[in-house]
Amino acid sequence: MTVEQTTTSQKRRHLVPSLKVPAWRTLYLMFLVGLGICYWFFVWLMERIDLATYQLPIELPFQLPPIVISFTTLFLPRVLRHFIPVIIGWLIAYEMAANLLLYLYDLPDRRRARRNLNQLGNPSRARGRPLTVTAQNLEQLREESVLLRAGGPGLISIPVGQVAVTEHNGHFYRILDAGFHALDSFEYVHDVLDLRAQHRNDPEVRLLSREGLEVCTSSSVTFRISTGGQPASPMHPYPLDSTAVKNLAYSQINLPGNKASTWEGTALGIVSGILRKTVFAFSLDELLEDSQTEIGSHLTIRQQVEREARQSLAEKGIELMRLRIGRFRFPDDVTEQHIEYWSTYWDTRAQMAGTEGEAVAIEELEMAKAEAEIDTIKTIVDGVDQARQQGYGGTAEEIVALRLLEILEKLARQSQDDIPLPNQMLPQIQALQEQLTVTEDKAND
Repeated sequence: MTVEQTTTSQKRRHLVPSLKVPAWRTLYLMFLVGLGICYWFFVWLMERIDLATYQLPIELPFQLPPIVISFTTLFLPRVLRHFIPVIIGWLIAYEMAANLLLYLYDLPDRRRARRNLNQLGNPSRARGRPLTVTAQNLEQLREESVLLRAGGPGLISIPVGQVAVTEHNGHFYRILDAGFHALDSFEYVHDVLDLRAQHRNDPEVRLLSREGLEVCTSSSVTFRISTGGQPASPMHPYPLDSTAVKNLAYSQINLPGNKASTWEGTALGIVSGILRKTVFAFSLDELLEDSQTEIGSHLTIRQQVEREARQSLAEKGIELMRLRIGRFRFPDDVTEQHIEYWSTYWDTRAQMAGTEGEAVAIEELEMAKAEAEIDTIKTIVDGVDQARQQGYGGTAEEIVALRLLEILEKLARQSQDDIPLPNQMLPQIQALQEQLTVTEDKAND
């Protein structure tokens, strides 16, 4: 497409359309005119005017044909008087209809009501400057403009990047894209939607961790109305999906305070809901360890929220373009509780570790004692056997006592380098050994 063709197409698109009377209305008007002519002829016949004695108001130098004389009799006062009830009835009906419009659409005065009634009767009279309607000023203009409050006929202008949804008799009628449009009779502008990318953010989103502790973060989302997979072009810079536009126009929800939610707020609400559900599956430790770097669990949460939100918004006719989740923050009381919890936890672990160490040391000591006792017994038994083999004639008690003294002397000499021994300990052991040796010699003799 050349530049001249594009410019010509854009000019043709922005021409103000003409308001035309519907074909059925023209037929109805012709029916009323025919009915009026028949009524006129009927009252003329009812008056039974004698054409032979009828005299024209003025004398003519020539004789008129009978058909012309008959036609002039149609305008006699005696014939036209039958239209007085019709005219009075029409005036009463006209005033009643104007009064109905005045109170039904809360119009400012009767003059405005009559003008609106005339436009309904003849849409071609509804001329003037087109009313520019946007998504931002629709509700304000609805309070000021009869066209937006009561409906067409009339002219409206939709700016580029926006689209209007109209209805007729409370039902969906059509979708109006950017440009000038002529509204049909009683065609009502239900809503105007913005096709451009929308950005919404919530600086304070309150969440709960798996332990039920409060977590705060921020979220922002960029979205737009679904394009239906259509690419943008110079003629259609903002493609749209008609089904998505229709569904979003009728997706409002009544809120307290005589307010209604819009499709722009729905997107952020869905993202916040999914974020709360996702964060609730993570513990406070998992959220804390990534609060500075925004990786790990934070990345996992963002990817999961983005995936679920994209699918949920697509079902409503909204295309998610970008999603951001801020770092997780914690109130001061939650931070104190967390610090106290971990202090208690590590103190308990240290106490448990100390108790377990003492238990292991006691167990090892007991095992060493048992092993030492076993070694001592083995040594004594070996010494007794050795003494028997050498022909010692003393008693077993003497042999055991001698071996015990030998072991004590050996242990004392090994320990005296690390632990100081009593002064008389080694001499006493040696003295006992000598006594046992003397006793042993006497026994042998």
